[in-house]
Amino acid sequence: MKLKFAVAIAITLAAFACGIAQANGASLSDFANFAGRVVNAPPVPAAASSAVAPAMKDWTIMVYGVYPKRDTASVGFPACAVTDAGCSLEDAGSPANLNIVGQTYCFKAPEYSEYDCTRYAVTKSSPYEVSKFKVDETSADLGRYTSAVDFIKWARTNFPAKKYALFMYGEGSGWKNVQQTTQKGMMYNDDTGHHISTMELRKIFEEAGRVNIFLTHSCKMQMAEVAFEMRGYVDIMFGSEEITVADLAEVAALVQTLGAQPNAEPAVFVPAVLKASKMKYSRANELNFHKLLDVGNTFSALNLTVSDEFAARVREWAKLVINKANECDAVDYAINNVLRFAPDGGIPNPPGPYNFTYANFSDLYNFVELVGAKAKNAAVKAKSVELESFIANKLVIGHHGAFQSKHGDYAANSHGISIEMIPRQPNPKPSPLVSSYRESSIFPTVSGWANFLDWAQQCHAAHNSAAVDR
Repeated sequence: MKLKFAVAIAITLAAFACGIAQANGASLSDFANFAGRVVNAPPVPAAASSAVAPAMKDWTIMVYGVYPKRDTASVGFPACAVTDAGCSLEDAGSPANLNIVGQTYCFKAPEYSEYDCTRYAVTKSSPYEVSKFKVDETSADLGRYTSAVDFIKWARTNFPAKKYALFMYGEGSGWKNVQQTTQKGMMYNDDTGHHISTMELRKIFEEAGRVNIFLTHSCKMQMAEVAFEMRGYVDIMFGSEEITVADLAEVAALVQTLGAQPNAEPAVFVPAVLKASKMKYSRANELNFHKLLDVGNTFSALNLTVSDEFAARVREWAKLVINKANECDAVDYAINNVLRFAPDGGIPNPPGPYNFTYANFSDLYNFVELVGAKAKNAAVKAKSVELESFIANKLVIGHHGAFQSKHGDYAANSHGISIEMIPRQPNPKPSPLVSSYRESSIFPTVSGWANFLDWAQQCHAAHNSAAVDR
């Protein structure tokens, strides 16, 4: 079946009209033979005996996404992720050595008695040809992690490849597993009330198999607590510390780069993806999107092969700061001055400035940097520099921070990975959590960060009390 794509987003072509942006840090070369890391997927059902065995390609790019309501007038979903050039994939086409498959928001429209849910496969690049596959209702709820597992297994069976990349988009809230409020959990489905928690995100890969690249456009998901759950199942994770705009500019960049160089190392495709992202957000800024919300934006690539070392280094740093006397001043200073990202509550309605006083996600590098700068103990200063270097040169293998709002300079102070933080003041209307921070993932315990925050809270409270007394 041939499907004529609609008008493309201009930013995708513009993103490749200029030179490749320089990736942050020198760690891209640390990936030993990334191109040779062929994925060994768990067993999946064999294709029907009457079918011709599918050809093995270099890459399969999987696109999986949901928006909370079917609102094609405002966001162009559900079908645009694969079939609409408004999401940029028409420019990328489908190179002969790549598979491009997708499943987007499955909705139950009033005029239908059952879910309308379709999977897509871009089978030819020019003229564009798309095959459609009907999905039954058991796999239609994209707010359930089991639906993602079913989709990935389907893709592996019918479109096998040496390596895999998964792109997921939908509303996100970092590590938080929230009840149904204005603040949505990852992959939130308003039709069913379901969403994918941090723990369930890991289950997707445990049950469907590891991928080489994981890219998400769910807001605020590029944080330590989420990334650590991907260890062992993902090599490189792309995402944003902040609110993000969902389209496929970055995926199109990945398709174009891997289509031309299927054995490309991260030193090639990471800068290409980041460049496309930065061009996209520059365009969003011109359209007043981020100025309207008074936030900046970030996008980064994480090397998750060093996840265990990362958690160990955070634990060493946190333990040292707690055990050294007289560092409460430095920690309180960092709490009050660290770059923070959009707080709970979703996009303000009507759109307007956020109150970042209540925000409890902050840039990890920037926080450690501020503590080190004000620390009185030489060992704390030295350990802070060590952790900063590890983040910049080993963990974060590329990032951009764009725009400056009254809440901080994102270009100067964002470094690609966020973490849970003590708010400057308690949020009077916090999101009702289904699970606590300690229960959200294993990172708070393994890294010692939950204990550090308990101690930091006491420091911050003591300083606030002293300020009131004066």
